[in-house]
Amino acid sequence: MRVPDLVLDSELVAIITEEWTKHIVDEPGSIPSRRRAQLEQQWKRKRHLGRGAYGNVWLEECISGFRDVALRAVKQIRKTGEDSKQIVYHRELEAIMKFSNPRYSHCFVRSYGWYQCSDYVYITMEYLGLGDLSKHIKAPIQEVHASQITSQVLEGLSFMHKNGFSHRDLKPNNILVVSKAPDKWWVKISDFGISKREDEGLNMSSTLKGTLGFLAPELLFQNRQRTAIDDKAADMWALGETTVLILTRKPTFQPPGALFAYCTNQVGFPTQFLRSHQLSDEACDFIQGLMKVRPEERLTAKLGLEHAWMKIQYTPGLQPSTSERQL
Repeated sequence: MRVPDLVLDSELVAIITEEWTKHIVDEPGSIPSRRRAQLEQQWKRKRHLGRGAYGNVWLEECISGFRDVALRAVKQIRKTGEDSKQIVYHRELEAIMKFSNPRYSHCFVRSYGWYQCSDYVYITMEYLGLGDLSKHIKAPIQEVHASQITSQVLEGLSFMHKNGFSHRDLKPNNILVVSKAPDKWWVKISDFGISKREDEGLNMSSTLKGTLGFLAPELLFQNRQRTAIDDKAADMWALGETTVLILTRKPTFQPPGALFAYCTNQVGFPTQFLRSHQLSDEACDFIQGLMKVRPEERLTAKLGLEHAWMKIQYTPGLQPSTSERQL
């Protein structure tokens, strides 16, 4: 597999020990037309933050050569899995470097570059102290705030899909929080561990990719017949399930077999469940549009952004209600 130039250009020079990692970086303010001055930067691991699709994430602190940020998150990926197969990490690197571009960085966790040793690849990322969205869903989130969160994730998906990428593991754990109520919610998409480019072709694999509970029905059922998968449409289903979880703290299809019954036209979409949580007509229509059984009938990211539920207004410091809409 050819490594994209974007990935090669973002590799950092690194000296790695058990205690610290040292980089040689360009000195801020160096004049591009001359040979750039260089700065030694040293980072020390502080604590474990969590686990992503294919690796552990650590918090590191800059202990010398401080430049722009004092803390960073570092994802550590083993180059070979437990089955001794080579892990394809170039796809994740390409996605995170692509969407670290300033034009996209308001929607995605930004990377500062990557480095490697013989056994591991390390991806450096901005550290967001509020953690992932799952930690903030202790109770159902007000509809006006849920709309705000969903619209930001949807904007990120629209950028990915427009650029030929799909995420394939969208869920609250992979949405990091920059700020939250009572201030304005601001979230970013993270973890491109199983992301995929459109030019890699349709997925015909029988191996499930993603997280149970957020997988589209074609991944759970139709793929047994080796049906080609539209990964973008599968992302939209996962967004629907994520939205329901934000609004209700419960899965859309709760009794065992409920999802299969819906997919085989034995029952309709559980709109009554959504209404039992006093959700608006717009919210119910938006969610149902994301969770159509047939992938080609689901809302796309572009159409989703144009939906009426994305127009809810929010004023920090006030108690918003679902009647505050800009239609």
